[in-house]
Order: sequence, then C-alpha cells, then structure tokens
Amino acid sequence: MLASIPWITEPGRVSVPISNVEPATSTINAVASLGEDGALTVFIGVSVDRGSTADPVVEIVMPAHQMSAPVNLISAGPGAFEARTILPMVGDWEVRIHSGSELTRLLVRW
Repeated sequence: MLASIPWITEPGRVSVPISNVEPATSTINAVASLGEDGALTVFIGVSVDRGSTADPVVEIVMPAHQMSAPVNLISAGPGAFEARTILPMVGDWEVRIHSGSELTRLLVRW
C-alpha cells in the first residue's frame, strides 16, 4: 500500500544541471523554474554562431514511470527558447535538451 503513495518534497525544487559535455565546450545553457502547481518553464540559450541554426529538441520524461510530458517550445529571440509544460504527477523528472550533437539534462524534483 505504501508503494503507491508518491514521494513528496519541497514544491518547486529544481536540481543543478548535469551534462554529458564539458562546460567549456557546451553551447547549451538551461535554467528551470517549477511552480507549486507543476507548471515547468525551462529557459534555454544556445550559441548562435555554432554553424547549425536548428531549434533545440526538448523532452521531459519521468524515467521511473516511463512517462513523458508534452512540451511547448517557444522561440524568444536568436538562440533563446522557452520550453513549457505542466507535469502530470509529483516525482523526479528529467529535461533533455538536444542541440546538434550535444545533450544537456536537468533533473527536476516536484
């Protein structure tokens, strides 16, 4: 019975980003903001002089439950983007930002 109760921590707690690229060579910067209602906004900056002009691809997943949340990606100017979603349940979420061959991940706990 206890296994079905979600683990609840401080609302709006967002962890530091982890990345699979060296910070000195990374062209992706991301910061997340999480509201008490599960509204998640990720502010993304990518280098505009990196040769590729494609928009980043953003996935928001909950690996423990094989869930994902739909993402609305909005351009906020050259190299600036906002990704928005409403997280459907409390737990540990991962924001994956793909830009070219780079991948940056943010861990979000709600």
